[in-house]
Amino acid sequence: MKSVTKKLAALVLVGIMMFSLTACGVDMNKVKGDWTVSTIGGKDLATVAAEKGIPEQLLYINYTISDKEIVLNGFNNDLSGNLTTDTYTLKKRSNGVEGYKGDTVMCSLIYDEKADTLTMKIGTDEATAVSYVFVKGSKDLQAAQAALMGGSESAEGEEYAEGGEEEAADYEEE
Repeated sequence: MKSVTKKLAALVLVGIMMFSLTACGVDMNKVKGDWTVSTIGGKDLATVAAEKGIPEQLLYINYTISDKEIVLNGFNNDLSGNLTTDTYTLKKRSNGVEGYKGDTVMCSLIYDEKADTLTMKIGTDEATAVSYVFVKGSKDLQAAQAALMGGSESAEGEEYAEGGEEEAADYEEE
């Protein structure tokens, strides 16, 4: 009877250990690397840009995820065409990763293993939050910026940079 009890206790202990290993967090080997925005609010970037009347490049966002940090690269929210970079301390979660500045969560990225995507929701509540879906890879932000500043859309970009406070506010709300 004692040997059966010991074997049962060992099996229970192994089960608890297996559960604790899987509950520790997302598989970082699947999440590490470069990610770029694919859709916003379920729409492709070209559609969102057309709806907002801005160049598509202004919507480009790249994340680089390592074991210890998340680096954000993209365009400023002021629609000026200027690039911004920010680095956050990474914390693993059971279903993704979060980026922190001090004690403040700056981004929360949920990993979908089936789709191999990361999703970030921005908004004050679930009903109004906008989903940003990221796929593996990155956009060439330097080339995008060059196209904005010297390409066919540069005049439109300058319009937003000079007097686009109202448009920038609309962009940030959605």
